Amino acid sequence: MSGELPEKIVFGIINRYLRFVIPIKSKDKAEWPLDPEWETFIGANRNDIKLFMKPEPVTINKEMVWLRKQVAPTLKMIQNLDSALGTDQLQEMINEAELSDHHKALLNDILEDNQKGDYADESK
Repeated sequence: MSGELPEKIVFGIINRYLRFVIPIKSKDKAEWPLDPEWETFIGANRNDIKLFMKPEPVTINKEMVWLRKQVAPTLKMIQNLDSALGTDQLQEMINEAELSDHHKALLNDILEDNQKGDYADESK
Protein backbone atom coordinates (compact mmCIF):
# COMPACT_ATOMS: atom_id res chain seq x y z
CA MET A 1 0.00 0.00 0.00
CA SER A 2 2.99 2.32 0.26
CA GLY A 3 2.86 5.09 -2.28
CA GLU A 4 -0.94 4.99 -2.63
CA LEU A 5 -2.94 8.09 -2.00
CA PRO A 6 -4.46 8.17 1.49
CA GLU A 7 -7.85 8.86 -0.10
CA LYS A 8 -7.66 5.60 -2.11
CA ILE A 9 -6.71 3.65 0.99
CA VAL A 10 -9.45 5.13 3.19
CA PHE A 11 -12.19 4.71 0.59
CA GLY A 12 -10.90 1.24 -0.29
CA ILE A 13 -11.30 0.18 3.34
CA ILE A 14 -14.74 1.78 3.60
CA ASN A 15 -15.78 0.15 0.33
CA ARG A 16 -14.75 -3.27 1.65
CA TYR A 17 -16.67 -3.09 4.92
CA LEU A 18 -19.63 -0.75 4.31
CA ARG A 19 -22.22 -0.65 1.52
CA PHE A 20 -25.50 1.16 1.07
CA VAL A 21 -27.76 -0.70 -1.30
CA ILE A 22 -31.21 -0.59 -2.83
CA PRO A 23 -33.24 -3.56 -1.59
CA ILE A 24 -34.87 -5.72 -4.26
CA LYS A 25 -37.09 -8.43 -2.80
CA SER A 26 -36.58 -10.80 -5.74
CA LYS A 27 -32.77 -10.85 -5.32
CA ASP A 28 -30.34 -11.98 -2.64
CA LYS A 29 -28.81 -9.19 -0.55
CA ALA A 30 -25.42 -9.77 -2.17
CA GLU A 31 -26.98 -8.88 -5.54
CA TRP A 32 -28.69 -5.67 -4.45
CA PRO A 33 -27.32 -2.68 -6.40
CA LEU A 34 -25.39 0.09 -4.70
CA ASP A 35 -27.30 3.22 -3.89
CA PRO A 36 -26.33 5.78 -6.59
CA GLU A 37 -25.57 8.48 -4.01
CA TRP A 38 -23.31 6.07 -2.11
CA GLU A 39 -21.63 5.04 -5.36
CA THR A 40 -20.94 8.70 -6.15
CA PHE A 41 -19.56 9.28 -2.67
CA ILE A 42 -17.38 6.16 -2.58
CA GLY A 43 -16.30 6.46 -6.20
CA ALA A 44 -17.41 4.08 -8.93
CA ASN A 45 -15.18 1.09 -9.63
CA ARG A 46 -13.04 1.70 -6.56
CA ASN A 47 -11.18 -1.38 -5.37
CA ASP A 48 -11.86 -2.67 -1.89
CA ILE A 49 -9.01 -3.17 0.56
CA LYS A 50 -9.08 -5.96 3.14
CA LEU A 51 -7.90 -5.25 6.68
CA PHE A 52 -6.13 -8.53 7.30
CA MET A 53 -2.69 -9.61 8.35
CA LYS A 54 -1.46 -13.16 8.27
CA PRO A 55 -0.78 -14.14 11.89
CA GLU A 56 2.76 -15.06 12.78
CA PRO A 57 3.27 -18.62 13.99
CA VAL A 58 3.33 -19.03 17.75
CA THR A 59 6.69 -20.12 19.12
CA ILE A 60 7.71 -21.17 22.61
CA ASN A 61 9.68 -17.93 22.90
CA LYS A 62 6.55 -15.88 22.19
CA GLU A 63 4.61 -17.99 24.70
CA MET A 64 7.31 -17.41 27.35
CA VAL A 65 7.40 -13.65 26.74
CA TRP A 66 3.60 -13.50 26.98
CA LEU A 67 3.68 -15.59 30.17
CA ARG A 68 6.39 -13.43 31.73
CA LYS A 69 4.72 -10.11 30.89
CA GLN A 70 1.00 -10.91 31.11
CA VAL A 71 0.52 -13.91 33.41
CA ALA A 72 3.43 -14.11 35.85
CA PRO A 73 2.30 -11.17 38.02
CA THR A 74 -1.09 -12.81 38.58
CA LEU A 75 0.55 -16.18 39.26
CA LYS A 76 2.81 -14.52 41.83
CA MET A 77 -0.18 -12.88 43.49
CA ILE A 78 -2.00 -16.22 43.76
CA GLN A 79 1.19 -17.90 45.00
CA ASN A 80 1.47 -15.25 47.75
CA LEU A 81 -2.21 -15.69 48.56
CA ASP A 82 -1.77 -19.48 48.80
CA SER A 83 1.20 -18.96 51.11
CA ALA A 84 -0.68 -16.52 53.36
CA LEU A 85 -3.88 -18.61 53.51
CA GLY A 86 -2.26 -22.05 53.57
CA THR A 87 -4.05 -23.03 50.35
CA ASP A 88 -2.80 -24.67 47.16
CA GLN A 89 -5.05 -23.11 44.52
CA LEU A 90 -2.28 -22.34 42.04
CA GLN A 91 -0.93 -25.89 41.97
CA GLU A 92 -4.49 -27.25 41.73
CA MET A 93 -5.15 -25.07 38.67
CA ILE A 94 -1.95 -26.26 37.02
CA ASN A 95 -2.76 -29.90 37.81
CA GLU A 96 -6.27 -29.54 36.37
CA ALA A 97 -5.16 -27.73 33.21
CA GLU A 98 -5.31 -29.70 29.96
CA LEU A 99 -2.91 -29.07 27.11
CA SER A 100 -4.44 -28.22 23.75
CA ASP A 101 -3.25 -29.94 20.57
CA HIS A 102 -1.28 -26.77 19.83
CA HIS A 103 0.51 -26.96 23.20
CA LYS A 104 1.24 -30.67 22.79
CA ALA A 105 2.71 -30.13 19.32
CA LEU A 106 4.82 -27.20 20.51
CA LEU A 107 6.07 -29.21 23.49
CA ASN A 108 6.91 -32.17 21.25
CA ASP A 109 8.82 -29.93 18.81
CA ILE A 110 10.86 -28.39 21.63
CA LEU A 111 11.71 -31.75 23.15
CA GLU A 112 12.81 -33.06 19.75
CA ASP A 113 14.94 -29.96 19.14
CA ASN A 114 16.43 -30.28 22.62
CA GLN A 115 17.48 -33.87 21.93
CA LYS A 116 19.21 -32.69 18.74
CA GLY A 117 20.81 -29.78 20.61
CA ASP A 118 18.92 -27.23 18.48
CA TYR A 119 16.80 -25.62 21.22
CA ALA A 120 17.87 -22.33 22.75
CA ASP A 121 15.68 -20.31 25.12
CA GLU A 122 15.53 -16.78 23.65
CA SER A 123 12.55 -15.56 25.68
CA LYS A 124 14.50 -13.34 28.08
